[in-house]
Amino acid sequence: MTSMINSRSFLITLILFVIVIGVSGIFYLGYKQLQLNKIKLKVFRTENGWAYDIINNNGVFIHQLNIPAIQKKVAFTNKNDAQKVGNLVLQKLESDKFPIISKEELDSLKIQY
Repeated sequence: MTSMINSRSFLITLILFVIVIGVSGIFYLGYKQLQLNKIKLKVFRTENGWAYDIINNNGVFIHQLNIPAIQKKVAFTNKNDAQKVGNLVLQKLESDKFPIISKEELDSLKIQY
């Protein structure tokens, strides 16, 4: 009888544990989606050309004044180029990837530098 009670207690504990983990996962995914929805791109003009910020609900997350991945410190020559690279950074963040841009990605986006 005691072993049956212990087995039943173990099974109930296991089921409750699985339910708690499942509910926690659902809340985490909902929270993460809420955070992603608050990330946005702001493209703006500078003295030297164009730049962008990635902004989340805490403020500026990435402040990109120069074209990434190239040796020189050069601003984007036009708004469209800054927009394209900024959108790629947003895509990477939304895919849980590190938001590093390569020279090959700049070339594939036809960014002028």
